[in-house]
Amino acid sequence: MRGYYVFLALSACLAVIVTYASSKTLLIFFVFLWLIRLFFLKNKQLVYLSLLIMALFSWRAFSLDQNNQSQIEEATTEFYLSVKRDTVKIDGDRLQFEAQWEEKSQKESVMVFYQLATEEEKNDCLKEGMSPYVYVTGELKQPGNQRNFHQFDYRNYLRRQKIHWLLEADQVYRTNRDYERVVDKLRDLRYQILNLVDRKFAGNLATYIKMLLFSDRRDLSDEVLLDFQNIGIIHILSISGMHISFYIHLVRTLFLRLGVTRERIPFLMMTVLTVYGFLAGWGTSVFRAIFQSHFKSLRSLMNLPLTSHDIWAVTCLTALWINPYLIFSLGFQLSYSLSLLLILLSGTPQFNRLSNLKQSLLLTVFINIVSLPFIIYHNFEFPWLSFVANLVIIPIFSHLILPASLIGFFLGWLFHSSILFTLYQSIFNQIIQSVEAFIHLLNDFPFLTFVTGRLSTFSMLILIFSMFFIFWIFENKKTYQEKIFSYFLVGLMMTAALTSEHWFPKTRLVVIDVGQGDSLLIKGPFWQESFLIDTGGIFSYPAEKWQSRENPYQLTDRVLIPVMKSYGLSQVDQLILTHSDHDHSGELANLINDFEIKKIVMSPMTLENENIQKQLLTGNKKRPQLELLDPDQIPYSLTSQLKVIWPSESEIDNANNTSLVIYGKVGKEWWLFTGDIEAEIEEKLVEKYPHLPVDNLKVSHHGSQTSTLSEFVDHIEPSRALISAGQKNRYNHPHPEVVDRLNVRGIEVFQTNKHGSIAFTYFLNKEHAIIETVHSKEEIE
Repeated sequence: MRGYYVFLALSACLAVIVTYASSKTLLIFFVFLWLIRLFFLKNKQLVYLSLLIMALFSWRAFSLDQNNQSQIEEATTEFYLSVKRDTVKIDGDRLQFEAQWEEKSQKESVMVFYQLATEEEKNDCLKEGMSPYVYVTGELKQPGNQRNFHQFDYRNYLRRQKIHWLLEADQVYRTNRDYERVVDKLRDLRYQILNLVDRKFAGNLATYIKMLLFSDRRDLSDEVLLDFQNIGIIHILSISGMHISFYIHLVRTLFLRLGVTRERIPFLMMTVLTVYGFLAGWGTSVFRAIFQSHFKSLRSLMNLPLTSHDIWAVTCLTALWINPYLIFSLGFQLSYSLSLLLILLSGTPQFNRLSNLKQSLLLTVFINIVSLPFIIYHNFEFPWLSFVANLVIIPIFSHLILPASLIGFFLGWLFHSSILFTLYQSIFNQIIQSVEAFIHLLNDFPFLTFVTGRLSTFSMLILIFSMFFIFWIFENKKTYQEKIFSYFLVGLMMTAALTSEHWFPKTRLVVIDVGQGDSLLIKGPFWQESFLIDTGGIFSYPAEKWQSRENPYQLTDRVLIPVMKSYGLSQVDQLILTHSDHDHSGELANLINDFEIKKIVMSPMTLENENIQKQLLTGNKKRPQLELLDPDQIPYSLTSQLKVIWPSESEIDNANNTSLVIYGKVGKEWWLFTGDIEAEIEEKLVEKYPHLPVDNLKVSHHGSQTSTLSEFVDHIEPSRALISAGQKNRYNHPHPEVVDRLNVRGIEVFQTNKHGSIAFTYFLNKEHAIIETVHSKEEIE
């Protein structure tokens, strides 16, 4: 079995995926193909062991999921909690941390949120920190679930960490009790060191010490994180195999210099690395790198017949057995796939015959290829510059910033008040500022990323098979010309897969769930125009400086841009603002700054709004073309299929009634988008347009009682009505009378506050749409 354990690890991964997948048909087909692959190895023992491993890991994954239930009663209002102090975060007036509830033999983690009442209370928390145990009173709430397609699902994310409740605390009381268990004390040692770093270090040195030595990125700004992510080097900000290898080599060298015998070093390394694992928080990559080192030490101590492939496999099996949910983590997927790539390449004669420079270049290419399916699935795009950025930035981090952070940590520890350390800290901070400025400059590079969207299963399969073909070509003994031609054919296959969302013959219309507001996306087939009708907007209230949050929630970054990218959009051809209300236009400035908008369409009455003018002038990016629709231009053609049919009057006092009303065909159905118009405008539309057939009505003003008259509904006779409103909004939208009015007429009603985002997909060869909500799917006949 020596050298074959990789097949067992891959069998375990496949079993866990099949167990957790909602649609199993295709995956079972893959299991069948995998078993055929095992059969051709002509190793019966391996086939039987693989089947056993698949059964065991499937049972383990199923059992874990079935038992992953909350033990806390929802009505509970008083809690005695053990605080995980390295998770404590204070941002503005919000305190949050993870804690463990214990009662008798039951234990369960909760996320605690507390709004600090005064600046003095905030300063006390910053100065004194959290005690190991706290008494908390408050209300349990369920985490928010997924509201838009392909969006981050916070509830599911927490559930995979066995967290089922958010605790909205009214009061948090400290206690004098200390940790009793050794594991808790080891974990808290991480908090103590992070606290020490905050006291002794300043600026970038503190941030990068905590990040590169102890895997704590809480102090790094969202802007810097986004810059690293956009150019494909976000992985260097987490402790990875590169970091652990550096630390292992350093500690091993130190032991040898101290005169420790080589026979004793493996045992000492296991002890030191285990302690370091607690200090680094046992992240996915930390666990993998440390346990691979542990198994190598055991191989040395016990003379075990294990290859590097086997050690990787045993580590993977260990991680998945402890926590099968890891299979969903991008960190797990990248860490284990890329580490396996390095092991496989190091055993390939074709790779070993190359010069160091060619090995480095080829390794970077292969790393980018292997990462591609995972990054695209999670982020809907891949950075063109990742190849160059990895070649340039990784050596800077591995040979300069990582060692400098470690040296700075010990200098600060030993010589905190010295001139030498002050000078060192100043130089380090300047270097980091220069590196971050360079990375930010790379982010301004045009066409930085290629947006693929969420690829279909078929396209993803083509991409994965293309990836395997590339490695097969590399290892195959073909002539140079044959390899070039083969790479060219595989490149065409990969290009077709990566661009499939752009050239598919389908039109999409998506009502985006932006809470209490409106935003609707239309994407044409092939490379046709895209439209965004309104942006949504979150109301913010004046706050004192101490209450302001460094990373406030932004609808554009969290919802709008991810949703648009998931449908393959890297730009919006026309952004149409129906009117100036904040819940329809509040994200205008953020969208202009963070996404490419070619043209903005609005009425002169909307432009007169002071907030709209301010948003248009915000930012330093190239401003989109502005198209103002005067009433005498109405009806105005946005495309050959869509027209603006209101406002055709200029003297309108009510801002809602200045809303642009859009009518036309999307796919093969007639749509009417009504903004926030009220009853009097509906009456004018009935009078002005005696023949106005509608299949789908975007209900006005979030279903307010001031709109959607019976006469208007009877005039247009829609088959379906769509209402955009926030969950538990303070206006109680939509009004029950409006919903009843629609239901009585047999109109199918979709509501974002109930169904989440709503998507219509039209294929060129079909008359009717496929309608999906976040929670259901049906084809309308």
